[in-house]
Amino acid sequence: HLKPIEQESCTTNLTCLTWFTGEWSSCSVTCGQGIQQRTVYCHDPSRPRLHISDSECLSLVNENSKPYEQQN
Repeated sequence: HLKPIEQESCTTNLTCLTWFTGEWSSCSVTCGQGIQQRTVYCHDPSRPRLHISDSECLSLVNENSKPYEQQN
């Protein structure tokens, strides 16, 4: 008799989308109040080369979950 299999592939309908955030840039000024910026985009680890629009990501992840792209 053959040994029963121990693993089987599966797929879920849950989204794996997440927000990717880059590092904050240097401050835009050397004195006083300036601005820092960073890259923020939607990322699907199962399809890393696919561009996902912010609106699609917001509807699938959480409307209030997108990280800030600028800060004072």
